[in-house]
Amino acid sequence: MNTNSQYEITVTYNGVDVNYSANESFDLVILDDQTSSATNQTVIGSYSNITMQGTFAGPPNLFDLAYVNTETFTPSSNGVYYLGIHVNSPAGGDVFFVKEIEIIEQTLSTQDFEALNFNYFVDAQNNLNLSANQAFDQIKLHNLLGQQVLNQKLSAQDERIDLNALTSGVYLAQVQINDATKTFKIIKK
Repeated sequence: MNTNSQYEITVTYNGVDVNYSANESFDLVILDDQTSSATNQTVIGSYSNITMQGTFAGPPNLFDLAYVNTETFTPSSNGVYYLGIHVNSPAGGDVFFVKEIEIIEQTLSTQDFEALNFNYFVDAQNNLNLSANQAFDQIKLHNLLGQQVLNQKLSAQDERIDLNALTSGVYLAQVQINDATKTFKIIKK
C-alpha cells in the first residue's frame, strides 16, 4: 500500500443459525504481519450483534441479504499490509461467514482524472481499451487475491491491452498518467 492512497475496504458477511441463534461479532484489522502477533494492528471496523439475515433455501437467501460495510484506511507509510478478521463471538455461539472482501485504492492525487477525459472499456475480443487527452505511462492489473498479473509501460493517449492470456474474472486495473493514478474494476470474459 502507498501513503499517497486511501483504500476503501468493503466486507460482505452474514450470521448463520445452525445450533443456536447467531449473535456474532468481529473486528476488521489492518496488520503489518501475517500473524495475530503483528506489531502494528489497526482496527478499522467493529461489527456486533450479527444475526442471520435470509434463509438457507431463500428467497431471499443468506447471500442476498448479507450485511455490507465499507471502511477506509490510509497507510502511514509505504509497505505491505495484511487484512485480518478477529472473531469476538462468545464461545458456544453459532457462526458467521465472510462472503467477500473488496479493496479499492483511491489515489489521493492533485491531478483529477476527470480533467484528462479518461475512458476505458473491454471489447468483445477481450482487449482493454484506454483513452485520455494525455499519454498513459503505465498499467498494472491485479486479481482479487491481490496478485499482480500485468505490469506494462505505456506511451500513447489511446492504448489497447490484450487480456486474452488472463483467466476469466474480475481484475483491478491501475493506470498512471504523469503523477496521477486511477484504479478501476474490469471484467475479463
